[in-house]
Amino acid sequence: MTDILNTIVVNPIKKIGSVFTRSSSSKTETVEKVIIKHEYEKMPVLGFKSLAKSSRIFLRLAALSGAAAVVASAYGSHVFNKRQETTKDMRELYFTAQYYHLVHSVALLGVPFVSRPKITGVLLSSGIVLFCGTMYYHALTKDNRLRFLTPYGGFCLIAGWLSILF
Repeated sequence: MTDILNTIVVNPIKKIGSVFTRSSSSKTETVEKVIIKHEYEKMPVLGFKSLAKSSRIFLRLAALSGAAAVVASAYGSHVFNKRQETTKDMRELYFTAQYYHLVHSVALLGVPFVSRPKITGVLLSSGIVLFCGTMYYHALTKDNRLRFLTPYGGFCLIAGWLSILF
């Protein structure tokens, strides 16, 4: 643990700071002065302080989306177990949507670390809503009027993953 702490905290301080010696008549003291304090905030290892507000929004959105995915899973389990008229296809459709919802909620956590977080975050968020949302709706209501949006949501999810490359 000490080695990790030294690697993450102490060594960067030594690189950024300067050490000088001040002598007085009775003693010599070494003082470490940090020249550029704000450089610590730019280091991703030390935390999320340096993230732009837009990136923090996607972290919050990821948290809400992840919680919603878990709630949707619990809700689906209860609803589909109580409904006798529910077909196996609708149940599978619902839980496929829930799976993609949860996976892409976790992917949203990485948005602050990509080169263009706004583009990636918007694409992944839109994909979750269009792809998973329309599948949820169809599975719960058996109304397929919104299913024409599902491929657009899938395209947004694919484009979101590809946007990480650039």
